[in-house]
Amino acid sequence: MPDLNFQTTALLTWHAHKKKIIALILVIIVIFIGVFFLQSKQQTEIQEASSDFQSASILEQTSPNKTAELSQILKHIIQQHPNTVYADLSSLWLSKINIKEKKYQDAETLLSNLIDTTSLHFIKEIASIRLAYIYIDQKQSQKALEILKTSSQLSIMQATFLTAKGDAYLIQKDIKNALTYWKEAQTLLLKDNEAQQLNNFNEKDAIASPVKIKLKLL
Repeated sequence: MPDLNFQTTALLTWHAHKKKIIALILVIIVIFIGVFFLQSKQQTEIQEASSDFQSASILEQTSPNKTAELSQILKHIIQQHPNTVYADLSSLWLSKINIKEKKYQDAETLLSNLIDTTSLHFIKEIASIRLAYIYIDQKQSQKALEILKTSSQLSIMQATFLTAKGDAYLIQKDIKNALTYWKEAQTLLLKDNEAQQLNNFNEKDAIASPVKIKLKLL
């Protein structure tokens, strides 16, 4: 008889709460479908962004002079796939094109937005250095120094921050601080054997050619 009592209790419980139970089951199903759809949508977006970014890379290799067309592809990636790493990389790439074309305001806007929105620390560092050099090129040294307040755990990136600080101080004709930061950068890089080309670094060379360390991606 215990089995009969259990079945009776279960049946009564079902009748008493069946609406709530069915509603709960439906909620779980909807959540599951929603999560699956979101993951599927994100995966599709990443694939589309990757394909567009590859198209941009191929265009640059095959037709390097078609910068207008390249810029349009990069803008499309930024606008249509904003939550992907390809949008961040496209912002960096497009800012580089803008700088070469002396569209400093466009580059500044791209880089400022990227610094505020990217979740990738190394991209934020590259964007910060690039933005700082825009200010340095326009003789706005104080703005550059504000951007360069941050630091990096990567030696080569930290050295680039230090070099940029030296360049900013040179704009202010503060040779003492400029040389201090350049030498710090040199020491940091040489410790990790990452800059053998700086072995002949000296003050005369530094004053004559202020930008001694620049990543190829800058």
